[in-house]
Amino acid sequence: MIRRFAMVYICPEASTCQAKFLTKMIILLTYYKDTVKGRNIRMASVSVVRYEREVLMTFCKDYLNALGASAEEASIVADGLVTAASRWHPGKGQGLEKLFRLTIQTVNGGIRSGAEFEVLKDTPAVAHVDGHKGYGYVIAAKAMNNAIEKAKKVGIGAVSVCHSNHYGQAGFHAP
Repeated sequence: MIRRFAMVYICPEASTCQAKFLTKMIILLTYYKDTVKGRNIRMASVSVVRYEREVLMTFCKDYLNALGASAEEASIVADGLVTAASRWHPGKGQGLEKLFRLTIQTVNGGIRSGAEFEVLKDTPAVAHVDGHKGYGYVIAAKAMNNAIEKAKKVGIGAVSVCHSNHYGQAGFHAP
């Protein structure tokens, strides 16, 4: 049985995706579970490729811009994806491998670039907002900033969000 505990990074090699960037997914680390003898064997033949954070950020921003994201949206989403990848969040789809799902969702209309952040209900401490199918990272960042401003004024702030997309790792949005 092969078990993969892997963070997948995007490597600029030969295959075309819908955003017309050349990418290839590579698996960084794979373990083989020998079920007969019950021992874990590290497969030394799997190469590990490392990239500087800024290289990954630039790649993600360019990729997201090609999908139609604004510079602000691309910056926020790229930061979330690269942060998740650097925190080694394996198997949860939170790193750069999420770019492929974002591509599919954007092409299919499940994510709208430039979506409005509409405040539906607002009180001094609580708000309810509609993300209008925007990037979850972007809507969550705006909601968190709104909650922080409310907390500065009255001591507590909470913002609920509807009609958004997955916002990634919750801890990414904590100040």
